[in-house]
Amino acid sequence: MINLKNLSRQVSPPPGPGSYLRRLLRYANVTQETLADAIGTSRFTINQIVTGKRSVTPGMALRLSKATGTSTDIWLNLQRDVDVWEAFQEVRSTIDAIEPIWAPSVDIQLFDPAAAEVELIANSYLASKFPALEEAKSPAITGVASSYVSVFSVDALTNTVAKFGVEAVKNILATFATSVRELEHENEFKVYHFGFEALAVIVGKIDGNPVDYFEALFEAVPTSYSFAGHINKMTITGGVTTLETKDLIHDVAVKAADLMENKQRFRSGVAKHLWSNRLIGRD
Repeated sequence: MINLKNLSRQVSPPPGPGSYLRRLLRYANVTQETLADAIGTSRFTINQIVTGKRSVTPGMALRLSKATGTSTDIWLNLQRDVDVWEAFQEVRSTIDAIEPIWAPSVDIQLFDPAAAEVELIANSYLASKFPALEEAKSPAITGVASSYVSVFSVDALTNTVAKFGVEAVKNILATFATSVRELEHENEFKVYHFGFEALAVIVGKIDGNPVDYFEALFEAVPTSYSFAGHINKMTITGGVTTLETKDLIHDVAVKAADLMENKQRFRSGVAKHLWSNRLIGRD
């Protein structure tokens, strides 16, 4: 149950079903595409849930429950918490004006949103700096050449919050975004915001291996940050997919994100750039 007193103090939305699903997929080493196929829906739908852009309906909760061996209540309760928080923002002035007609006998604590704090910070910051991927258009493709989509993110932000606080994460994101902007201006590609702390790059024809291209390109982005005399090591991970004229950019980006997520599971913890050595191209 939700306590209005705590709800009024909560400045960020609670972790929704998308945040939980994202962690569950990573823990189980399952891609969004595999889950989508298992429950009879599209990669786009699963990605919309993961990125918090689509609500979990009772029907979807039943599907997710069966496919993941979890309780249906988990998905419904997480969605309910988000829905109630959003509703509270809309009617807050009305709620504040209501006088209780009797005093509550039990003080029930609201679900702690700390688990999703980093994702909310990164999502909000990067969304303010880069246009949404939904705004992207496919580049012109001539002859048999392919374009490429890469999805990447800076890793280990959760550890940074635990050690150095929220402001440290904001400083990292600012440096990260500035470095990516410089690469965008120096090269012929466009960068877009793509769910939580991830960004997507769309590039035209690349000479050589596109995975090697991105890893070499992003050597300019720092992965070590100093806070209070301590060096905090980060990892920038990414995945790359081929973009054909018939493809929907969002679907291709989901594939690239799956490659990125898979690589993050096996990160070394050493400050470096770690792109997936796999490339999903033509079927």
